[in-house]
Amino acid sequence: AAALNPSNQVTWTSTAPEVAFVEEGVIRSVGPGEARVTATSRSGAKASANITVTSPNSPRGSQGMIPAFPGAEGWGATALNACRELPVVVHQVSNTNDDGPGSLRDVLLNRVRGDRRDIVVFKTGGLIRLASPIVREGGHCLYVAGQTAPGGGVSLAYATLMFENSDDVVLRHIRHRGQNEGDALQHFGGSRVVYDHITASWVYGRYIIRFKGDVGRPLSDVTIQNSLLYEPDIGHPTVLGFSGHPKPDPLARRMSAHRNALLGPGRRMPKCHAYEVSIVNNVVYNWQQRGAATNNSGSCDFVGNYLKPGPSTQAGSSRFGRRPFVFADGCEDAAAGEKCSYSHYVSENRSHVNGFSLSSSNDAWDGPNREIGCRHNPTGYSCDDDAPWPVEFRRFAPLPPAKIPVDQRLISDNFVEEIVARAGHSRGLTCDGSWRDTRDAVDAERIEWFRAGAGFADYVQVGDMTVPVPATGGACQDEDADGIPDQWERRYFDCTTCANPAAIGDHGYLVIEHYLNGTPPR
Repeated sequence: AAALNPSNQVTWTSTAPEVAFVEEGVIRSVGPGEARVTATSRSGAKASANITVTSPNSPRGSQGMIPAFPGAEGWGATALNACRELPVVVHQVSNTNDDGPGSLRDVLLNRVRGDRRDIVVFKTGGLIRLASPIVREGGHCLYVAGQTAPGGGVSLAYATLMFENSDDVVLRHIRHRGQNEGDALQHFGGSRVVYDHITASWVYGRYIIRFKGDVGRPLSDVTIQNSLLYEPDIGHPTVLGFSGHPKPDPLARRMSAHRNALLGPGRRMPKCHAYEVSIVNNVVYNWQQRGAATNNSGSCDFVGNYLKPGPSTQAGSSRFGRRPFVFADGCEDAAAGEKCSYSHYVSENRSHVNGFSLSSSNDAWDGPNREIGCRHNPTGYSCDDDAPWPVEFRRFAPLPPAKIPVDQRLISDNFVEEIVARAGHSRGLTCDGSWRDTRDAVDAERIEWFRAGAGFADYVQVGDMTVPVPATGGACQDEDADGIPDQWERRYFDCTTCANPAAIGDHGYLVIEHYLNGTPPR
């Protein structure tokens, strides 16, 4: 059915993409185990089949791909598959210094090469005070594993961490707070990128996190998931941005944002300024002016999100705040006669405009539960809050799914609680590979504000916020310095030096990846 599906009448999902997933109408086996594959039609009809894989294809073969880690989904989830033939090198961040041996800056700028699989683990937790931005160009095949940091986890502050023209990058379980200039995290150019379980806030830049393609450095196949972003500075209070100046040849495309908690006061939560962007199953709270926005054209899906006004929203009095989505900031070259080319699909969201019931695709554009507002822009397409959204900009079918699709769910109250409870730098690994709680008091307070409908009624200023310092903790013993703690090796291999980090374990993951994933290697 999928192979004869040019109009995307059917979408496919798998409960275990590390076992099997659907690509171009074919079920691809990846690793041993069981998966349930579901086909969903545009009308909502579903059919499922249980798949058992007993003889997996080699992860080095051409038959399938595995997620960058279990639970990675969306357009960026295929990160690292192109790197699996490369030699593995493990680097250890051993201190919280801004520079010098053992620092994060030294590892990323001087040790990571880009022509092998570089894995970064942390032997210390704590606060890394950056005196200047870290700009890593060409950091290909890189996994930065913040979940390995002991103590209270690892936090960055005061300057940007930026990747330029970097393919196959995985960044997990990192905090960034207190940015005085520029964005907290930026990824400019590259392909196959996953940011997972990131906490970031209090940033004086254009965005807290920004993914951007530009002339000479296009960006594609990006995922940000399970992250907690909140309270940008009053100077330009934008939370999350996907941008690339859409043109006939798009410079930014195929991006996914799912299961994130985006909290204000802020605006553009997120901003979609790219092609083939799926904003699915996120929680947005306490926006001011615009909950989510698009401009300068683009094709974006807003599906199954939960948007709750807060003290800053001024719902019902603010022209922008009255609607959870605000589109049409104009076109990039409207003065030169460029025509806007918006394409939006909006469905199954819950917000105050529909009494927190599931919306339909018709509710997006018309009627008393209308979700879409317009922002007047005299240099481009012009409309006001209650003007009709042009028919040519409406789309009534979602974008095609990624190769490892997002497990989209109905945005129930229980699911909302699940999202906020796990979002951000909320977990870390123990020395035996078990998961532990690393939620700090600031994140916990913001989540309680969401639950209670509380929080700041106006934008914050970065200089007024006190950046907390997490405990450094004690490093796990690692006799052979291979990045895998002795306790984990004893648990699974009954030794402390015999586990080969680069050996392939279950589901095609390397042995060291199993430690990073918190999964058994065999």
